Amino acid sequence: MSNFAAAMERRHRTQIFEKILLEDSDSTRRPAKASAPAVAAPANSPLPHRHDLSLAECRQQAERALRHGDFELAAELFASAIALGGDSGIPMASAFELHLSQADALRRMKSFAEALRVLGRAEDLLNSGHQVALIPQRIELLQARAAVAVSLGDPAGAETDLVEAVNLCEKDERDPVRLCRIYRDLAKVYSASGHESDAIGVIVDGLGLLEGESSPCPQERMALLQLLASITHKQGACDAAASHLLEAYRVAEEADRQDDMAHLEAILGTLYAQHGDDEAARQWLVAAIGRMEACAVEHGCMVALLYTSLAQVQTRLGLEQAGETFTRAVDLQLRFLNGASACN
Repeated sequence: MSNFAAAMERRHRTQIFEKILLEDSDSTRRPAKASAPAVAAPANSPLPHRHDLSLAECRQQAERALRHGDFELAAELFASAIALGGDSGIPMASAFELHLSQADALRRMKSFAEALRVLGRAEDLLNSGHQVALIPQRIELLQARAAVAVSLGDPAGAETDLVEAVNLCEKDERDPVRLCRIYRDLAKVYSASGHESDAIGVIVDGLGLLEGESSPCPQERMALLQLLASITHKQGACDAAASHLLEAYRVAEEADRQDDMAHLEAILGTLYAQHGDDEAARQWLVAAIGRMEACAVEHGCMVALLYTSLAQVQTRLGLEQAGETFTRAVDLQLRFLNGASACN
């Protein structure tokens, strides 16, 4: 293999690893689902006016638009819902949630200044209520502000808000799972700032917190272990990263979370391929592909990428089926591209 080809292969494997491990934090906060295609409003279609929809309809359509990636429409509909709620006098907690949702949509469409203004109005709502009773909402507000700070490239601001959220959550002592999620967000901020040891310490605290829970909390445990694997891998500790991923895999297996198992099999296969353990890589990649193809969830381009990695591993192992595997990868990629073109 030429030096250029080898370099391109290493780059390909790194891209896959980053794609399936270093992904958006939101993806690990809820059970894995099939990705919904982005749905944009027709160019000549006016945005719904708040008098055209009821509050419930407005909120429902806003949430649907947010899920489908149409953030501009979602922000407009949440604004309409807020206006309708003001007219009908909805409870403060409901109005607060609508403001947070609108701010989330604005952040995702990169309207950061407007997102902060909406969060300021949400804070005004909280300031009008009972301080102790509203601790969970104050924690949500701090998390939302931290998310905007991260998007703005302000890790110090994000850290300030998340540390305050941790302090409030520790005093509240009612939602250890929420505290664990804040720990994870804080660890990501520390890692992005180059403070890996602080990040690892926060993750260990989160895992320790979950150990004391009566329910297994598999989603939160897996998210922390994957983040720990990401940080240790970035430090060059491949064996430690694999160990954390294997522990996450055991959690998924015990909870019978098939989609998470497939996801982790793909990560482990790609990790081992990156670091030269081709036989282990082959086993994990075969398992990931088999599980993804058996699942009802559509994994799209990911399976094609995994077939490509598997063909490369089989080639290095001298296995005859490498050519057939590569043909399958190309076929899937073409099918995926044709499907994407049809959608456009």
